[in-house]
Amino acid sequence: MKLKNTLILAVVAVAIYAFIHFFESKQPSSKEAAEQVGRVVHFDRDKITAITIKNSDTKIQLQRKDGVWYLDAPLKDRADSMVVNQLFTSAENLKADDTIPTDKQGKDMLKEFGLANSETRLTFTGGEKPVELLFGKDAAVEGKLYVRSEDSKTAYVVSNDLKNQITKKVDDFRDHKLTDLLTTQVNKIVLKNATSGEIELTKKDQHWGLAATIRR
Repeated sequence: MKLKNTLILAVVAVAIYAFIHFFESKQPSSKEAAEQVGRVVHFDRDKITAITIKNSDTKIQLQRKDGVWYLDAPLKDRADSMVVNQLFTSAENLKADDTIPTDKQGKDMLKEFGLANSETRLTFTGGEKPVELLFGKDAAVEGKLYVRSEDSKTAYVVSNDLKNQITKKVDDFRDHKLTDLLTTQVNKIVLKNATSGEIELTKKDQHWGLAATIRR
């Protein structure tokens, strides 16, 4: 009988340990928790498949296809991955310098902050539900403005860095590189010119040299 009770207690102890371990593994670390304090929006960038930027005079649509970001509107082209990553990072790190609940005053306060019917919006689509940020008027402090998320009546005072990024021209979101080829991947270059003919350069042991010159 004692052996049976001991086995039961052992099973219970193992079950409790497994539950605690599973629960703690799902909780953010102290560092992660500290980083999330004051953040205005939360999303997983790996699950985002589209980004929409709406301004008073334009709408920019970015789509991710097979892991690569493209401009889908107002023109179709490959997007600058560095610009997209910077946009993600700025949104993830957007923290409130001040939080202003507007539940009691409602639309009047939102209108005062320029957040009732904002013309400038940033939407991340993907994951469980879209995350949309509305940008309002400049705050009293220089370099700060009001924002809120679409599903919240709370206004936040934040840095205007993110707004400056999304109010760029469409051309700033385009990838201006002719190719994604890295210089470290190149070991041969052939230059063709109607006047000088063909010049061939090769790389050996990290040094470039003239391999051949063909006059025409």
